[in-house]
Amino acid sequence: MSRREVLVGLLAAAVLFLLAFIWKGFFVDDAFIGFRYIDNALQGRGLVFNPPARVEGVSNIGWLLVLLPLARFISVTAAAKILSLVLVFGALALFARFVSRWPGAAGERLVLSFLPLLAVVNVDFTYFSLAGMETALAAFVLSLMLVLSARRRGLALLAVLGGFLFLVRPEGVLLFPFFLVFRNGTSVARWKSSAGAILAFVGLLALFTLARKTYYGAFLPNTFGAKSTSWSTFAANTLSFLSGSNVNIPFPFPGWLALPVWFNGLRLALRADRAAGALLGGALSTGILFCLYAVPDWTGMGRYFAPYLPLALFGFLAGLSGLIRSLVLFSTRSAKSVPILTGLAVAGLIVSGAAGAFFFMQPVRAEDYPGYVLTGASLVGPSLWMRDHLPPDAVVAAGRIGALGYYSQKKIFDYKFGLTDPAVAALRQAAKEPFEDPRDPALAEIWAKTDPGYFLEDLRRIRNVFHVDPEQNETLIIHGRTFRPIKTFPVGLDAEWVLCERTDRLPDPGPAKAADPASGGQGIQP
Repeated sequence: MSRREVLVGLLAAAVLFLLAFIWKGFFVDDAFIGFRYIDNALQGRGLVFNPPARVEGVSNIGWLLVLLPLARFISVTAAAKILSLVLVFGALALFARFVSRWPGAAGERLVLSFLPLLAVVNVDFTYFSLAGMETALAAFVLSLMLVLSARRRGLALLAVLGGFLFLVRPEGVLLFPFFLVFRNGTSVARWKSSAGAILAFVGLLALFTLARKTYYGAFLPNTFGAKSTSWSTFAANTLSFLSGSNVNIPFPFPGWLALPVWFNGLRLALRADRAAGALLGGALSTGILFCLYAVPDWTGMGRYFAPYLPLALFGFLAGLSGLIRSLVLFSTRSAKSVPILTGLAVAGLIVSGAAGAFFFMQPVRAEDYPGYVLTGASLVGPSLWMRDHLPPDAVVAAGRIGALGYYSQKKIFDYKFGLTDPAVAALRQAAKEPFEDPRDPALAEIWAKTDPGYFLEDLRRIRNVFHVDPEQNETLIIHGRTFRPIKTFPVGLDAEWVLCERTDRLPDPGPAKAADPASGGQGIQP
């Protein structure tokens, strides 16, 4: 490695460890869903959310299985932080080693040498790698596959890693097939030589699916129903991507303008090293398709694309430097200015990424939505209060279940998405929309069966959906059951959680507000 590459690597590592220290207490609320699975497993209750019900309410079971052994010795949250930091550091180290050996023109090598720093200053990649999710593990597996492909290691090992990626991220099942398509093309000989690896990949998928069916009683995670999408969403996401406004695919990929740059980078990569270029093509295809398929993320950030970002940056930077070189040679017939122009491009990307990270770290962003859900810190105290003050057998209906479930240790009824409730997930899949109103008539039967004694929701959402003010002690009627507010918890900037307890008294008919026909005929009593 050159001196420049070593210095860039050290700077990237310093930035990574600094950000890890700043974000040491922050976890995405969704991460706590998986943490509760691990906690229940450690307590002998099984890898489940609401024991004893076996429902796979996560889409990253592979990450939980990797995290579980370390969590036996230290807390789940500490294990997640330590392991994530090690994995993201390992992913960047693999990339640094890979790009140091990459053949190419001087301008291309200059750009690629800054890739680890570009990746670490990208908040979409670094934050989600350190916030308890599977991002770091997925990025590490992708980096390892890239290095192995460049070293011409056996296809069988790549097939195994591709199969494991399916457990870490469900869309990862596409990566190895896409890789083979880019690698083999129309060559019959290559496809024949890949037969053993294909059989290993298919066999591994069958084994994982059989284990999933045996333990959870379903061939796919429950999240496929709870977070289902539609062709109209795919079309809308495609249009927003082309216009540069799709939140699932983050900066610095400016919509349709990124496509010719990526295509050029993929072309150059396939020409320089067909196997590594094929892995790049597989990763780009998988990441982009998944981001177009998925509903725009509630975080407003590129969480879904984050694991693919280092590879996407590699393709983007290689393609950008190649385009700059072609344009310079076409206009001046001299390559002397290529390093200067590519250096300016890299500097611009680094400064833009650092500015985005600085903006993300502003305290007001952590206090306002979705910031306080992204960091999770303000949700811990209310959840612990419920652990200490609610009955042991309490059932809490809520639309946000991560920190609440992990810290409260109560049974949680996810009425909004049904992540841990297959019956709700099936209804949500049919409706194509989450249940914003718990009074939806479709939920009546499930609500009666679950019979939650408590209801937890954001104050603003209660006001908007129920058109009442819990601060005035107005009660809520949900499927014939009366809930009165008993406590509020500040969780963010002008944001509060309201905990309501079910009461047995029936609403008085006279002073009750008129029921909204659109709400399923439910009334609200002042």
